[in-house]
Amino acid sequence: MVFRPSFLAAAAALFAVGALAQDTCTPTFTSGTTYNVSMTELPSFVWVNNGTIGSLGVNLRTTVPATPWYLSPTGFGGYVFSLDTEMSSCLYAYDNAHYPGVGGIYSSLGCYDATGELDLDEDFTFSCVECYAGGGGYNCEITSSLSKQCVNTPDNELHYPSGEDELDQIKTATCSSTWYQRWDVNASS
Repeated sequence: MVFRPSFLAAAAALFAVGALAQDTCTPTFTSGTTYNVSMTELPSFVWVNNGTIGSLGVNLRTTVPATPWYLSPTGFGGYVFSLDTEMSSCLYAYDNAHYPGVGGIYSSLGCYDATGELDLDEDFTFSCVECYAGGGGYNCEITSSLSKQCVNTPDNELHYPSGEDELDQIKTATCSSTWYQRWDVNASS
């Protein structure tokens, strides 16, 4: 049997894509444990809750400690980020209709809707290169279940440490598997 080079190249490409897809895992998170989120490429950049309810809720900072997040299952297949076990403030994703492919991550006052349920906009799924036995993961893509967009740095090209802007907030953007969409989720110490 004779194989043409283009057939072999196509087969190799399909195999490589399949191999990449198999190299990810879905982490679990332990109830009552807090987790810090940092950039995989630049681990000194951590998620910090900015304390502003109803506006963009997470800054990417290096000069202050990371906010410890509780991660609880939502019932949609993912997890919700909460500031406390009472779920008094959670993160939710919003898809910006004016700018397709770009959205925000906001803080809410209260996590449950009028019926006492969580909403799909609070659900985030995780796909990691490595999952830890005690919960969390390394090199994770965090995706909004509502918009199907990935959690993204404030800017695709961070110009730090030339100056840290407190207005630089985490957002969502079309998933592209790039370094500015890769996060480590580690149990707080």
